[in-house]
Amino acid sequence: MPSQPRTTVAIVDDHPLYRQGLRQVIEADAGFTLVGETDSGESALALIQQHHPDVVVLDINLPGMSGLEVAAALHAKSVSPRIVVLTMFKDEQAFNQAMNLGVQGYVLKENAAAEILRCITSVAADSPYVSPVLTGYLLRRHQRAAALASRQPSLDDLTTAERRILRAVAQKKSTKEIAA
Repeated sequence: MPSQPRTTVAIVDDHPLYRQGLRQVIEADAGFTLVGETDSGESALALIQQHHPDVVVLDINLPGMSGLEVAAALHAKSVSPRIVVLTMFKDEQAFNQAMNLGVQGYVLKENAAAEILRCITSVAADSPYVSPVLTGYLLRRHQRAAALASRQPSLDDLTTAERRILRAVAQKKSTKEIAA
């Protein structure tokens, strides 16, 4: 019986010890092949272009380009690796930004040892994965989207000052002219 192809993975994290731990966990699983690792956003783009991994495990806080900037660059180029964001911060704004960039996995470093293999497996199968402790972010995101969909904003919602500015913009006035 032929064996299933292994999922190729790249790691991008600026902490050498953390990268080493991730490497050991990933290499110990027969379903994965580690194709490379790096410690910065710029070198991540080169690594991804060279090795075309199926999944990229990407820290948000990197020197130079952040992980979210790397995700945006890949998204803009329509490069196809699936991205798993790995972060130590519970930051809803970063979470939403990552989701808007099409990131398929989001794992907190505090839970990574228990979740990273499940996350990579899920994301490689084209199924999103978010650390369960972040479920509240998903619910709020969904509630905000539902609220916007149910109520279409209109000109009646603008304040008098906002209407005046909108009118000036429509008349192609500059910012200085509007401020005056």
